[in-house]
Amino acid sequence: MSATRLRLAVITGGHPFDVLGFHALLHSVCADDIQAYPQHLEDLAAAPHATLQQYDAALFYFFPQAGPSDVPGSQPGAAIAQLLSAGAGLVVWHHALLAYPRWSLWDEVVGCSGRDAFTFHPGQEVRVTPSRAHAITAQLPGWTMSDETYVMPEADGAPLLETDCPRSQRRLAWARQVGHSRVVCLQPGHDQQCWRMAGFQQVLRESIRWSARTTMHEHAPDQAAGAQRA
Repeated sequence: MSATRLRLAVITGGHPFDVLGFHALLHSVCADDIQAYPQHLEDLAAAPHATLQQYDAALFYFFPQAGPSDVPGSQPGAAIAQLLSAGAGLVVWHHALLAYPRWSLWDEVVGCSGRDAFTFHPGQEVRVTPSRAHAITAQLPGWTMSDETYVMPEADGAPLLETDCPRSQRRLAWARQVGHSRVVCLQPGHDQQCWRMAGFQQVLRESIRWSARTTMHEHAPDQAAGAQRA
């Protein structure tokens, strides 16, 4: 990790979003210890190895569908694999959970396969209940918001957020270990109705810090589940 501010790659592409609101959210979430570098997936793919090694974590808010194995010569898969090889933290946010539905490496990152079998439900009233068993959410108060929800295959990971919304999967966020990388998956976050909520901003901020193994969380209890444990 860098000696000063945490270097965060913010990856977009393949899905429209509220650009002004998105950057306002990043400004709110990225405190004095986080420096965000927003970029399209193509820019990440074109980055030299030395640049990729400088990122402490990557926040994915993208929606590519054709996996690297489907596109001969495609470079995004190689860049993502390099981040994992370097042990960078990954935060997989909202529609990024449904990206690359036929790529086995992204199945491993998210913690489940068959992700093309999903339904989405805009404008749901979501009551969020944080887990007290994980460092990311141990001090986080619950909240209620309007957001787009998903119903998708259940993923393997330590639960962070849950809901009783009838048109949503119960688990809204979970943490995993994939190789040397810590991974956090967040279903909430379709637009500003969610982005402006203090609870969402806090869980996104702490997810970034935890995935990057910042000092704040380095010695906290680690409950992440997955193929390997921290």
